[in-house]
Amino acid sequence: MTMLAAAGIYLVLDVNSPLQNHHLNRYEPWSTYTKEYLNNIFQVVHQFSTYNNTLAFFAGNEIVNDVLSASKSPAYVKAVVRDIKQYIRSNSPRLIPVGYSAADDLNYRVPLTRYLECATKDSIEAIDFYGVNSYQWCGEQTFYTSGYSALVDAYTSFSRPVFFSEYVLSIFWYCFVTDY
Repeated sequence: MTMLAAAGIYLVLDVNSPLQNHHLNRYEPWSTYTKEYLNNIFQVVHQFSTYNNTLAFFAGNEIVNDVLSASKSPAYVKAVVRDIKQYIRSNSPRLIPVGYSAADDLNYRVPLTRYLECATKDSIEAIDFYGVNSYQWCGEQTFYTSGYSALVDAYTSFSRPVFFSEYVLSIFWYCFVTDY
């Protein structure tokens, strides 16, 4: 992290990992939202909050990505956001934003952002930013033919910062499409 800081590089870190007890099960989040899980993500926050070039934390990445996960996981994502923010308030030398990195699915694009930005009593349960994992732009497309114009339009009234948390072109798909 020190070398990254010296190079002027900042990090937005996902507190989750694919290891057991280190992420939410999108279909049964209640089974993985445990004390052990929370301790693991708090350790990540604790370790990285001391670095000034830790820009923010992702409370999750593509946890909601289909009908079943959309019906089961959003409340748990919001709980993780709340828990991380509470931990930061109590244990970090500075406040660090907490957000979510989402699959760019037309079915959940707007509803999920609205749900995650909403707070009932305290802004502690609302995301501070929203990351979008988009794979729409390919080859010779334009802002309009790629679908990016619709993507931008979807977030124009969103009250939090939005940015691309993943974007890439699948080389296989691009080669397949351009060969025909």
